[in-house]
Amino acid sequence: MGNVLNPKMGIFYVSFLPQFIPTGHSPIVWTFLLVAIHVAIGTLWSLTLILTSRSAARLLKTPLFIRWMDRATGGLFMLFAAKLAFSHR
Repeated sequence: MGNVLNPKMGIFYVSFLPQFIPTGHSPIVWTFLLVAIHVAIGTLWSLTLILTSRSAARLLKTPLFIRWMDRATGGLFMLFAAKLAFSHR
């Protein structure tokens, strides 16, 4: 539904899809077919995100994962600080 109001999608359909329409066939039928395929792929992707978000949220809330992420981000910040401390300007 978000793509319906997005002007970039109209530009995408007008500029990208015509190159995939076979010569000698109805462009309207093929355009609708290609748009339907694009909508189906977008719907499958959205469903995948919806169905996996609950288990991902459970994982992200575990104390072990939170502790691991805290250590990883802390280590990354320490690397940034060391790089900044030893940089020559």
